[in-house]
Amino acid sequence: MKTKTLLIGFAIFLAVFTAALWYTQTRAYYYEVNGLETVEISGRPVAVSDYLGIDADTSPIKIRACFTLADDLPEGTPAAADAEPLNAPPQFSCFDARQLEDDLHSGAARAFVAANNQPYGFDRIIALYPDNRAFMWRTINECGKATFDGKPAPESCPPKPESE
Repeated sequence: MKTKTLLIGFAIFLAVFTAALWYTQTRAYYYEVNGLETVEISGRPVAVSDYLGIDADTSPIKIRACFTLADDLPEGTPAAADAEPLNAPPQFSCFDARQLEDDLHSGAARAFVAANNQPYGFDRIIALYPDNRAFMWRTINECGKATFDGKPAPESCPPKPESE
């Protein structure tokens, strides 16, 4: 009898823990950011429409967005070499990281660096299709990788801000 009670208790605990873990990883910290009319690209505001986004204060890499560019990218916006979109939570269905990655590899979409080190150690990337559909996420850059590994940042990195 004690073993059966212990196993039932453990199963209930496991179910509650699993549900709580799933919720915190996919929903708890995200908030919607919708209806933006501009996105900053290369230091300039660029008009957008149909902006749907999510973000979280807990991590710089949680931002994901889907929108349409109303204007062209600012001249000189650098291409993002080896851009790899990060998965979005399941409830944010407009952002399909696998499809984006396939399209970036095939050339159906191109990736650009919208902002470097904002915040420090992270770059904001935009994948752009010929019809001006765009998708945005952040990725850790070489400055962030070195800093978070406890190593000195490469010489090409700006000094790390004191507030971060």
